[in-house]
Amino acid sequence: MKERRDLLLLLAAVLSLCGLSYSFPSDGERAMRASLENLREMAFILPAVLVIMGLFMVWVDRTVVVKYLGSSSGLRGMLICIALGTLPTGPLYVGFPLAAALLKKGARPANVLAFLCSWAALSIPAELMELRFLGWRFMLARLGFTVMCIIPLSLAGERILSSGE
Repeated sequence: MKERRDLLLLLAAVLSLCGLSYSFPSDGERAMRASLENLREMAFILPAVLVIMGLFMVWVDRTVVVKYLGSSSGLRGMLICIALGTLPTGPLYVGFPLAAALLKKGARPANVLAFLCSWAALSIPAELMELRFLGWRFMLARLGFTVMCIIPLSLAGERILSSGE
């Protein structure tokens, strides 16, 4: 059933792109080119992500994830996830399968949300660029503010997710 819905959504997106391309030829051509470029990028990155996920699922024991990132990990687990989220470079959609693997291994949802937020907002290469062009004061202020926002937002997200179950 879920696969059928996903295929229908994909078909609707393709038909929308075709319809817009017909109605607005110059914009449609740009949109088609961007879509194909994104598809190529995903086709290049996703196999590596699947390998990393497979290795994570096999090599990292569930008890380790539960101990350090589970429901009893508290602030320490959240800070570990924030730190882990700063390490990867690459598009955020790569983080979603890793987040799903963390959840399957027993990580607390708030920690997984903190990991994704950190990936999106605190990557080390971006921080280094910020440092170079905007200075250390700005970088540290934004870094501190972002971390202070990630923690309550992740906790709120966890509460929202748990209320929907």
